[in-house]
Amino acid sequence: MFEDDVFGLGKEQIVVPFEKASTVILFDGHNTMFRMAGSQYLSNMRTAKGLPTGHIFGFYRTVLSIWERFADVGSTSLVFGFDGPEGKEARRQVMSEYKTRDASLTSLFLGMDRDALFDDISKLITCIPHNSFISTSVEFDDVAAHMIRSNPNKNFYLVSNDRDLWALLGNCKNLTIITDNVPVTLTHLQQSLGLSDFSHITLYKVLFGDSSDTVPSCLPKVTKAPVIASVIAKFGLGENLNLQDVVEALQQEGQKPLTRRLAACPDFLAKLKKNLGVIAFQRCNLKDCLSGFNKGDKQRLIEILTKYECDSFLDKLVWF
Repeated sequence: MFEDDVFGLGKEQIVVPFEKASTVILFDGHNTMFRMAGSQYLSNMRTAKGLPTGHIFGFYRTVLSIWERFADVGSTSLVFGFDGPEGKEARRQVMSEYKTRDASLTSLFLGMDRDALFDDISKLITCIPHNSFISTSVEFDDVAAHMIRSNPNKNFYLVSNDRDLWALLGNCKNLTIITDNVPVTLTHLQQSLGLSDFSHITLYKVLFGDSSDTVPSCLPKVTKAPVIASVIAKFGLGENLNLQDVVEALQQEGQKPLTRRLAACPDFLAKLKKNLGVIAFQRCNLKDCLSGFNKGDKQRLIEILTKYECDSFLDKLVWF
């Protein structure tokens, strides 16, 4: 599956294939791409001919910055992962409304539609030595979770602003998540969700839903935070949840709005299980996803950076 020959015979191999790496820098491709394209600062960047260039400038700058900060030359692999068009379908069979908001998003980025944006970024990535994957029957998060969990001896840096991935920090000691160019810590978790342990994220989202993915809440808004916090702290251990115990614990709390809600909702447990079915990471076969090693193309990279007037990066071709 992977090529054994190194890039540049007689030279030190800068970026290594995934199977040979002790450190892996994994980019959430769509998340990074849309952040660059949606940046107010980058959206104003144009070439002298009026060609949008912010997405190329921002994406390359991000990859370069992360590489220079975290890579060990000669033992680090670059992996770019993207969601395929059918990736959501398995979860939509569990919950038809899952991520339905995505279908209504018609915004143009930098005056470009999503396909044109993806095409430009794909051409840029092809020029950099890397492995890649486009998840098909599952989503990027699922492939990333499987990749990290099944390679405990590799050190992963996962670059994404998607907080869904933070749940992996609960049990993956070989993982650092980079969000807004800084490693995610418990302080980020406490400030954003009010939780004290990454392993509590899954149960929190099972109970309260996830509006960004159109997953509904199972609890009334009047539920007091300390009540839920005590239940989550006791039962919210990663994805191995005994939801029947969770329901019984909530019933014993005796908080009136919550007790009424549970009494009026005989299928409360079923709703929790449905939410868990779309929130928990799905299993996948990494061999069916990960591509062979792409050695990159220095000359083509120079051409792309020149076309988009990213000349400041022409002396930053650190991959070769």
